[in-house]
Amino acid sequence: MTQTNMIDTDAVYGNVVEQLRAQHEQVRAAIYGVAETTTADSRQDAFDGLRDLLEKHEAAEESVVHPLTGSLEDGEAVAEARTEEENEAKQLLSELEELDIASVEFARTFETFAQAVLTHAQREEGEEFPLLQRRLDAAKLSTMEGQLLDAESTSTA
Repeated sequence: MTQTNMIDTDAVYGNVVEQLRAQHEQVRAAIYGVAETTTADSRQDAFDGLRDLLEKHEAAEESVVHPLTGSLEDGEAVAEARTEEENEAKQLLSELEELDIASVEFARTFETFAQAVLTHAQREEGEEFPLLQRRLDAAKLSTMEGQLLDAESTSTA
């Protein structure tokens, strides 16, 4: 995996929402990195990096962010919807792992997967993040960032 596809658990923004936004930008760049590859080997390397990045990121969100969102007033439906989207993306990821990286089928399925991940990130940014910012004070948002980074640094994904 290349360094650009690793979560920098030393980069601290002081706020879990800003940390997640930065990670979403990293995910977007990794998706485009896969899409822009020109050989099967480079596509495999880029895809492996993206997969590892997403596994760590999503596992940390599922253990830290979504449970707290679900406990907030008006947050249960938001957390459930984000978790459902993540499960759908995981299913597509599983399908991709079974396909020949150089096949047209991989390219088509990757396009569907990429759109699902990008849409999921947009919905988190548009629905979940504002809810967290409205309902939580700065100290809690900072504490959550530390919890998220700890979860990512200890993830075996």
